[in-house]
Amino acid sequence: MFSVTGWSAIAWLTMTGWVVELSGGSDEMRCEATREVDGELLRVSGGGASCEEVARALVEGAAAELERCADQHSVAVAA
Repeated sequence: MFSVTGWSAIAWLTMTGWVVELSGGSDEMRCEATREVDGELLRVSGGGASCEEVARALVEGAAAELERCADQHSVAVAA
């Protein structure tokens, strides 16, 4: 078993091609991540009181966007 911290999740996003921008203050953080996939710019955002909350939102959003792209690609190939 391993533990993923907010910072390691954000580092993972950047290593997999996402451009991550953090902003906010001590009580609320905001983050946006973008990545180009097959000519389409994917954009996800998240917020929270801790880096872990922000990272979780970004990873969940990134996974959903990548699944959506894969589904669209599958439909296009099938057609």
